[in-house]
Amino acid sequence: MNGKLNDLTAIVMCDSVPQQLNGGVLVVHSVFHHACNFTTPDNQLLTLLTQDTPLAPGAVRMACADLRPRFSAGETLRRQADGTFAAAGCRLSLTNVLCQSTRVPHDAVFPENLLAQLRVFLPVIAPEYGIWNILHSSNERMMQAVRQLAAWLDDDGQTPGDALKTLIGAGAGLTPSGDDFLLGMLFTLKATRHRRADDLAAAITALLDRTTTISRAMLSYGCRGHFGEQLLALTTPGNLSLNHRLLRVAEYGHSSGHDMLTGLFFTLRALSGQRL
Repeated sequence: MNGKLNDLTAIVMCDSVPQQLNGGVLVVHSVFHHACNFTTPDNQLLTLLTQDTPLAPGAVRMACADLRPRFSAGETLRRQADGTFAAAGCRLSLTNVLCQSTRVPHDAVFPENLLAQLRVFLPVIAPEYGIWNILHSSNERMMQAVRQLAAWLDDDGQTPGDALKTLIGAGAGLTPSGDDFLLGMLFTLKATRHRRADDLAAAITALLDRTTTISRAMLSYGCRGHFGEQLLALTTPGNLSLNHRLLRVAEYGHSSGHDMLTGLFFTLRALSGQRL
């Protein structure tokens, strides 16, 4: 911090954010170029994003290109009389901001050619350490977990617990690849209104203590039907081609977006009756 008070103004926020601001205190959890995570008094995670970053659940997009000079881990911001949140070197203006839903719309529909396009798209740009390569390697344990989940979708006699224990928290990073895969699976079941969507959400929720803080928040939102702007764009027609929309998802994080698409692909395959 340089001692000068810098104002940061919100552009748009997820509609779940206003209720997270009621505690009056935000503590910086972690800071990156395009994201800064805060914990709230009730132990929720609130994320600030830079101006060109797609909106995520529980997040606010700010008029800022780099968040690293603004905050330090462990720093506390407190609500001021004018409604802003301030620390020694920065003040956040989060009032009178456009709110945007990150929930899967009730009329969500995937493009008819999505599965076919993913089959071509995913192997071409697969990250070296992403879950696509893990599932197409000699890691039979991970592949068996995916097969078990696929079988569970149509078999009321099975339980997903053991498969989920293999996937949740598996892989490196703030959001491990196994978690990103499961987020893609959740998104697919929510968007297709599959009868096992709520069952999967409940099973994942019971195991959230097995992963990282940031990934736990991401999966928790997914279990409640909230997802990032890029994933949601796959279910809504627009001016962008499907390939362009897939690229936008795949470019998220080091491998996270591609891992989510992999979860989407394997789930769509299972729902279409194809063997994994």
